[in-house]
Amino acid sequence: MDPEMEGSEQPQEEARPVSRLSRPEQTTPPPPVRPAGGSPPGAPPPSGPVPPSGPAAGGGSAPAPAGKSSPAGKVVAGLVLAGVLFFGYNYMHKGSTGGGTSVTAPMPGSAAMLAAETQSPNYQKNKNANPATPMQLTPTDFNQKATDAAEAAAQAGQPIPGLDSASEGLVESIKKHEVKFITVRAYDSCAEDGDWVTLTTDAGSKIGSFMLTIVGRSIVIPVVNGQLPHMTLTGDKDGVGGITVGIESSTGTWYSGVLAPGESQPIPLAMQ
Repeated sequence: MDPEMEGSEQPQEEARPVSRLSRPEQTTPPPPVRPAGGSPPGAPPPSGPVPPSGPAAGGGSAPAPAGKSSPAGKVVAGLVLAGVLFFGYNYMHKGSTGGGTSVTAPMPGSAAMLAAETQSPNYQKNKNANPATPMQLTPTDFNQKATDAAEAAAQAGQPIPGLDSASEGLVESIKKHEVKFITVRAYDSCAEDGDWVTLTTDAGSKIGSFMLTIVGRSIVIPVVNGQLPHMTLTGDKDGVGGITVGIESSTGTWYSGVLAPGESQPIPLAMQ
């Protein structure tokens, strides 16, 4: 063999191992494996148009069915719905309160009741009431039915209607037909906030303790032998703002002062 030819073949023999060792370092990914029915791995791509892939070609995976959403999509949809309901509620609530841009928070119960008490038209009448002013009565305030019921109860040994207690001396006077009863109405002259009072007379009668309401309660006052008794009002329990009492007779309304629990004041009586 010619030495020159032998020397020219030497580089070719040395280059082959180099090319084999450099193949694993290639970064180009191998060609994808074609689905069944395609060309075998390593075969050159066929000439002509590429056959379609997917369900129409009988291979590949079917697309996800329409109408199904991912868990993240459901969360987003729920948040959107909650936001719509929230803003819709606030819009309707504002509209029901007059269409303003803000809704005033309601006052706490005690504060609202205190405002109703002190802002009542009669509160100043109670606050400025003169304790010496008598409650005016007329003969039309006498109640014959109340008198007859009291006499029947006294004769039967039963409690006197309208009185929570009656002294023995008062009961004996009723039996002897010496007592006539006047009826008036006692009520809460301001807000109905839970005021409680007791009414007593020096004739031996007691009414209470009872709660004042706006409707009021019928009060019977015993008049023994034509003498108007001395009457006393005692505040037992205050709702808010003080105990306020109105007593209505045929001539109008008598107003108490604003009483504290345990405070008493007389109720002067006068017959016109």
